[in-house]
Amino acid sequence: MKVNLAAQVMSTSVADSLQFCLEENINEFQGCEATINFLRTIDRLFDILNSRNPFGKYSKAPLRLTNKATWFPFLMQTKTYLLTIRNVSGTLMTATNRKTPFLGFAMAIEAVTGLFNDLVKPTENPPLRYLLTYKLSQDHLEHFFGCIRLRGGCNNNPTVTQFVTAYKHLLVHHEVKVSNGNCKLLENTTILTANSVWNHQDSEQPDQAQTIARNMIKYDLVPNTARKTESDNYDIPDPQQLSQYVENAVTYIAGFVTRNLLKHLKCKICAGALSLM
Repeated sequence: MKVNLAAQVMSTSVADSLQFCLEENINEFQGCEATINFLRTIDRLFDILNSRNPFGKYSKAPLRLTNKATWFPFLMQTKTYLLTIRNVSGTLMTATNRKTPFLGFAMAIEAVTGLFNDLVKPTENPPLRYLLTYKLSQDHLEHFFGCIRLRGGCNNNPTVTQFVTAYKHLLVHHEVKVSNGNCKLLENTTILTANSVWNHQDSEQPDQAQTIARNMIKYDLVPNTARKTESDNYDIPDPQQLSQYVENAVTYIAGFVTRNLLKHLKCKICAGALSLM
């Protein structure tokens, strides 16, 4: 199920369409005022719970102390609204089999306001100046799991060995990227990078060669004979003793670069020299 499409249904544009049909006295849309109010409320709640730009405005602005008077009353009203909404038979939605989204939104509101009070509201040395709620989303974890599944041929039940292998592949490729899945990527959030595994306790400004060497040793990309002690930060693996895995990876990357360069080189001498390398 593509859950990212649900937000397009609970949107202001749909509410505006219903409002237009209601004002035009179309019989099929008479009495839809409650639906319009529900859609507008959920749409604004979506925006507040998915703020990702520090310079956002209105409902998409980050949660700050300066704009608390704008979003906090709305969240409290929406929480009460969701917990008291009833279906056509008069039963509370939280008491039906379809209670999950209503309770989920209410819990999300409670969690976000609690985090704001703990991280932004303190008057002395608050940990954060503002709260971007999209950073709390599980979309990043969904994308990471999607990449793991893609490495195993969409296998959703990998073994430990398969997971470790897929994790190493993602480290070599430096970044988590997936083209499909339940979630739509809304920003360039760094999820997994090779530089993130560097131990900053040893050196505050490691160079690129040191980082590559440490990553290759840490993730078992060099044979045991080429490994050095963990405290030896300046030893770079000997290129003549690289593992077969690394040699194959380097060969593949070199071939890819060569093929793409040959497409754009007009000099036959240069192309011939590149092909012989």
